[in-house]
Amino acid sequence: MAKLENKTKENPKLEQNRLSDGRISLYLEYYLGREEKPVLDENGNQVYYESGKMQGKPKFAVKHHRRKENLSLYLIEKPRTPAERQQNKETLELAVKIRAERE
Repeated sequence: MAKLENKTKENPKLEQNRLSDGRISLYLEYYLGREEKPVLDENGNQVYYESGKMQGKPKFAVKHHRRKENLSLYLIEKPRTPAERQQNKETLELAVKIRAERE
């Protein structure tokens, strides 16, 4: 139950990161938008696709802007006792509640 599955688009997203000590760190990832810049060749001219479905259309370099916020909440990766499972469940519920507040 402690595993996160993001099926819907949320901002911020609740994400997890596996730590080397056997815990899972929870954090929020905010998507702040994107920036598109045209791809230019060495002469400063716009570069176009040469083949495929996009043939003849200009190329763009896309930069996505994101920010992460650490929640300082941790799950136990492989809970062995009912107490550890309950702790994981409560921690995950708290993280979901924090994410809902930050929307």
